[in-house]
Amino acid sequence: MMKKSIGKLVLILLVAVVLFPVTVSNGVVEAGTDPALVDNMKKKSRQFFDMKDENGVTYNVYVFSNNEKKKVTGRSDIWAGASEGDIWYTGDYHIALRKKGSNVVHIQRYDVVGYEYNYTRKMIYLLSSKNIGQPDIISFSTTECSNCREARMYYIKDGRIERVKIKTDDDVDETLWYSEKPKVIGKNLYQSVVFTNTEDIGVHFNTYSFNPKTGVMTLIKTKSYINDQQELGDAIYKKWKASPAYVVN
Repeated sequence: MMKKSIGKLVLILLVAVVLFPVTVSNGVVEAGTDPALVDNMKKKSRQFFDMKDENGVTYNVYVFSNNEKKKVTGRSDIWAGASEGDIWYTGDYHIALRKKGSNVVHIQRYDVVGYEYNYTRKMIYLLSSKNIGQPDIISFSTTECSNCREARMYYIKDGRIERVKIKTDDDVDETLWYSEKPKVIGKNLYQSVVFTNTEDIGVHFNTYSFNPKTGVMTLIKTKSYINDQQELGDAIYKKWKASPAYVVN
């Protein structure tokens, strides 16, 4: 049993031991309390955010990798997900938390393995809350085609990073698909945009409700403008994108 637990944590321990003296408890690595080491953690991170849990408690969030490689998109590699000159970082990424005011960093159990991060396009981003009872959500997104992106999403619950699950009808998935990234439209409410360009050509506005207790984000409504309504849908989308407060009901 001990060998199995160590096996699951071996990669993350290799990362942590370089930066910190570590102890392991319940699958989370406690990565040290020395302020200098905590500062080193920030320097080692590819991205650094402040994130709140549903109670409004703020945590420093560190996204880092020990096998990161950098590349720049060349002219021959241009596609929907990359423009010439875009900077990319590729590797196995880890997430660490530090509660604001504490010097203890906890490296979390979730890893984003083999992630190709378009740094220029800011494909790691936060969905920030303005309400107590609604946590911030961090998204690791990728471009999959000309009109679709996929995001793995996480939030903080009880001092730990937890995975957001996406429920559509009777299906539960671990990624959100969209064309235009979601925006916060109310307490635990989000709206994203999906474009379709095959059978029903047009734009769809998807509204989701998030439950911080279960980690499930549920599709509760879709408003579509397709085929002969496509022109109207495009005009509404421009308003939606231009104004953070604009919501499609």
